[in-house]
Amino acid sequence: ERCIASNFAALGFQVILIFHRLSGQNLFPIPLFDVVKTINFFMCESQFFYIDENQVSLGGYSSGGLLAIQTCLANLKCLCFDFKYLILLAPLT
Repeated sequence: ERCIASNFAALGFQVILIFHRLSGQNLFPIPLFDVVKTINFFMCESQFFYIDENQVSLGGYSSGGLLAIQTCLANLKCLCFDFKYLILLAPLT
């Protein structure tokens, strides 16, 4: 995930990596709460971090992709903005 994030950063994107608790150790929806809580923190502090709220995209790799989808579905109740893009990546085997 860090390599993918580094590639986006090299293209000029601001990247925030969210490390969530794994579902094998924490029952769902705890990992989803980790993601939503982190996004809410950064969006509440968007001026400090120079985040344009109209340009926020959410992405995920593997389980992070599933959490990205679930976060977008939960967006109507938990978050106060819409994501511009949803980027999903899956491991290649």
